[in-house]
Amino acid sequence: MLSTHSLNSCDSRPQHWPAFSGPFRAAQCVALAILLLQSLVPPSAADESQPPPRPDVLLVTIDCLRADHAGCYGYGRNTTPNLDALARRGVRFDSAFASSSWTLPSVGSLMTGRHPPIHGAVAMDRPLRRSVPTMAELLGKAGYSTGAIVNIAYSAPGLGLGRGFDFYETFRPEIFARTDHLLWLTTRLQFALIWLLGRSRKNATPAAADAVHLTEAARSWLNSASDRPRFSWVHYLDPHFPYEKHEPHYSEFHPEPVPEGIPDFTRGTWPTDVVESIDAFTPEMKRHAMALYDSEVRYTDEAIGRLLESLDLTRTVVILTADHGEEFGEHGRLDHGHNLNQELIRVPLVIAGPSWPAGRVVTLPVSLVDLLPTVLEIAGVPPAPTDGVPLQTMLNPSPANAARAIWSVAQTGPSDHGTYSLIRDRWHGILEIPPSGDKDATTVFYDWRNDRDEQRHWPGMPEELRLLERELWRFYQEMKVILATPGNEPIELDADSIKRLKSLGYLR
Repeated sequence: MLSTHSLNSCDSRPQHWPAFSGPFRAAQCVALAILLLQSLVPPSAADESQPPPRPDVLLVTIDCLRADHAGCYGYGRNTTPNLDALARRGVRFDSAFASSSWTLPSVGSLMTGRHPPIHGAVAMDRPLRRSVPTMAELLGKAGYSTGAIVNIAYSAPGLGLGRGFDFYETFRPEIFARTDHLLWLTTRLQFALIWLLGRSRKNATPAAADAVHLTEAARSWLNSASDRPRFSWVHYLDPHFPYEKHEPHYSEFHPEPVPEGIPDFTRGTWPTDVVESIDAFTPEMKRHAMALYDSEVRYTDEAIGRLLESLDLTRTVVILTADHGEEFGEHGRLDHGHNLNQELIRVPLVIAGPSWPAGRVVTLPVSLVDLLPTVLEIAGVPPAPTDGVPLQTMLNPSPANAARAIWSVAQTGPSDHGTYSLIRDRWHGILEIPPSGDKDATTVFYDWRNDRDEQRHWPGMPEELRLLERELWRFYQEMKVILATPGNEPIELDADSIKRLKSLGYLR
């Protein structure tokens, strides 16, 4: 404790200070007193004029996770306790929609804030346009350390999803045999190498991993030293077909014995490998397949719970979402990528961390293209060209927020045909352009607020829907022109990328 004597005398001055008398000695004592008082001021008070440190940002994406199979979105099974807990700590967006129904264009839109035809990655060999900056590039230029730990089919360097990451670690999508002790040891050694090499390792030969092992790699990255704020992306593949059976969760979700003759949904590369047609997909098959899928979701959620244990949520913003959903016969298919109904594009979206109010639910429709401007605002980075809006504005929405259009596009190539989706207010319009061209196009509308499964086409075409149909056609015509512009010429996929895509059924 500083005594009165020490403030009123200079007996304790350093020996090299010159001795003064009269006014000089008084000034000397005042200066010393000021220095001593400054040393007692807490650092937080002394630095009030400094801007607060920028938060870390963790983006977690889950492959194939449809919103209606998450507990906080009303699902009856206990599939996502950790996601549900995160939602209670932050903001849950009840009506979040992916920009496409398959991974490459959807994640491309998430990372660039642009619609798929604008960023260009609309086919398995079509990369993001170089002229469109990614989230990692923008944050890296602003001083963030950037790292990605992903189990994703579209990890070929030329496709562009890894652009801007200092550290980019990819894993193979094969099912990881937890009983294979040699593989377990090999993977642990690889994770040790990740930790030793830090962010200098990039585009390395991938190891096989499931959600648990991917999480360990991500924790190594998150716990490594950094003198800069950090942007991290972790992508889990586990809910993708083929579905691994995870106990005890499968038995919890499907307690009755599996009937004879049910196909093995844990094998193959695509559902059509095990079910000849949708007509052969019986209710018993659906219950079995969905229990397997739900066990994968729960297994992934448990791994995410361990990932979140690594974080200090007082200085980390966590964004958790999915690239698209999965269909179990609701509209005649058993997969994803082919249409744009709710089961394929409505995805969970939760944001928690500094400045995000706990327990808030936003019901207005939002899009994954909104994540780029959202993250830039979180990081204090100037805005970039985007088709989205910062989700911070949705916490106190304006009439413009409520009236905005949410767009999605499903294409598997640069040709004109494809499917285009518009959501505005209660209406969901889907325009399908077949290979035969515009003359055979069809448009359907759903009242998606009151028909969440979208099983009833809205009868007739009142004037309100005619206006939306014209808007859909205008969007399609604009995107068709943009898609034809140069800048996303096909790349030659490397052998490992071809193997990945074949293992998931995307290539034959």
